[in-house]
Amino acid sequence: MAGKLHGGMIFNTGKPYPWPALPQSLPAQPLRMTCPNTPIVSVGQAVVAGQRLTEPLHPMSPCFFSPVAGTVSAITPWEPDALYEKNHHRDPHTRKHPAKKLYDVHIHPIVEDDGEEGEGEGKGVPTSLKIAAPTKPDVKEWFDHLRNFGPWQQDEIGCDLITQLAASLQAKGKLIRHLVCIGLDAYSPYPDRSSLLMTFPDDAVLGLQILGNLLDIKRPRLLVQDNPDLIDVLKRPCKSFDVKLVADFNRYPAADPTLVAYRHCGETMLTANAAPTDGRMVMVTPWTVIRIARWVTRRRLDLVQPVMIAEPQRDKHPQRHYAFPGTEICAVDHTLHGCPQRLEGKLISGNPMTGLTLHAPLTENKGLLSPTIRHSTQMLTILASSHFLDSTPCNTCGWCTDVCPTGLQPVHLAESIQNFNSTKEKFSNVSSTKPTQTVEYPKQIQKQLDYCIDCGLCTHVCPTHLPIAQTIRAAIAKQKG
Repeated sequence: MAGKLHGGMIFNTGKPYPWPALPQSLPAQPLRMTCPNTPIVSVGQAVVAGQRLTEPLHPMSPCFFSPVAGTVSAITPWEPDALYEKNHHRDPHTRKHPAKKLYDVHIHPIVEDDGEEGEGEGKGVPTSLKIAAPTKPDVKEWFDHLRNFGPWQQDEIGCDLITQLAASLQAKGKLIRHLVCIGLDAYSPYPDRSSLLMTFPDDAVLGLQILGNLLDIKRPRLLVQDNPDLIDVLKRPCKSFDVKLVADFNRYPAADPTLVAYRHCGETMLTANAAPTDGRMVMVTPWTVIRIARWVTRRRLDLVQPVMIAEPQRDKHPQRHYAFPGTEICAVDHTLHGCPQRLEGKLISGNPMTGLTLHAPLTENKGLLSPTIRHSTQMLTILASSHFLDSTPCNTCGWCTDVCPTGLQPVHLAESIQNFNSTKEKFSNVSSTKPTQTVEYPKQIQKQLDYCIDCGLCTHVCPTHLPIAQTIRAAIAKQKG
């Protein structure tokens, strides 16, 4: 869908502010690590930090490991949910989610004395692992090391670093031309990425240069919001490490990989299910390059995940935390106690426009599990209400078309989908609304679905509150099967 980008609705851009310093240790909290394969550990077994919990699904897939030393207290199987399928890694070849059953490995951590000479002392669970990074600029060697401590998930990029490096290793004559660190905030009123760049500017730029050297890319790009404070902090390290600093007006959804590819890399828009490497690009987020640089310079690999908790409807200052993947969300912030019961239908993984509602998954015994921090979690949104307003017929205002960043006519697309579904259901013995049924839409609809980035702006601006984005999202899910 080439053409002029209309741009999204302009929000008040959040002002970057420093993230808290990374703690050397965190209080001991039980972890629940979600693994996509049968665990190779057993209940009662002692594990060390960095120990593999399951074999990878594919030789080029990331491994799942324990970020803490402790004891396996339980192993709980459960069925994959929509959140897992959206936010977790896909097979590097088929880009599908091969896991038919997931396993939660419950780990009770051991409190250790994590003090080191020159770094202070303290009691708690260490947030980093002492291990040296590779020293040679060899993609294969780095890939082998990185995948042992994966997934290095890219929030809202939909393709982790391991998958992208695997694709670049297996590319036959198709060289990677662009390396971009998307420092634009995923949801601009809340500076989740900008604040990380303010706190770790040297590490972010150094990590990006390290990846650039691995992929033989000169002058990788660091894309940030056009904020004077942030630009001043990043100018010096970018000049020192020969990284191209690109400033852009940070309006939602400017950080979407499809728009970044089109506007800043001169490539065609990425279609649905396409990986950045399909467009000869590798895309990363600030936390990935920050972790890589800190690993190289400190010889310690950070095992925690930065998490920003936003409450947009209360206009509350966002809370910033560090947490291990596998930590129950209600244990991250004391204000979330009672989750998921109190926050059922109101807790969103990601931003309020594109995030998915978190529900407690059911185990085989029909028991509820509280949602956990995952490798892809960088923002949590708490909504004041989980109820949607009733919709009325379209008044043909055209607002949804004006704000669509890829130039679609969303309400017309939604109407075409509804008409097709109604016709199919009328002449079929099987209801077309079944969630498990794969639907083959006409080519005209399929082509438009391929270029929907699921930003949600069409529904957001609709004065009659039509569920436009929800209709299109459901069609994309049915098309995938």
